Amino acid sequence: MLEAIADDRVTLRPWELSDLPDLEVIAARWTEHVAGFMPSAAAELREPERFLATARRGWDDGTLFAFAIVVERTVVGHLSLTPARDQPRAELGYWIVGDRTGEGFATGAVRLLVGAVRATAPALRQLVIHCDAANVASAHVAQKSGFRLVERHAAGARRTGAQSGVEMTWVRDLGS
Repeated sequence: MLEAIADDRVTLRPWELSDLPDLEVIAARWTEHVAGFMPSAAAELREPERFLATARRGWDDGTLFAFAIVVERTVVGHLSLTPARDQPRAELGYWIVGDRTGEGFATGAVRLLVGAVRATAPALRQLVIHCDAANVASAHVAQKSGFRLVERHAAGARRTGAQSGVEMTWVRDLGS
């Protein structure tokens, strides 16, 4: 899998140990912002050293490709690609720090990764994004990045007050 990719606005690169100070600031300021729709990601952020170790281990064993989203040398978010076991698809997950949302960085990062996956991982045929129906920003990222809504279903009990309890599944076919 690729190590770092960039366009004129966004750089995606693996999380590094040197990101610990930035990640600690992000954790202190934005964990509750992330927790609204992604409680498991917020739990990971509460332990920045463990977050970085998990990210490194995922790269090493090929089970998780976790990228820092960097804009003008500042970490503004996270994008992960998790390959499915025994299936030619992977799931994407992302978050942007609260004071940088709405600037197109998540959409830019997802588009950049889609292009890189097409070029470097021909075995992958499909990318999937799951988000709560109330997470309008995430749904917009998926839609603007060429994903199509394929399913809405009850996600069980709401885990946070921001969640609707309806999960949306977005898919982007990568072709052959």
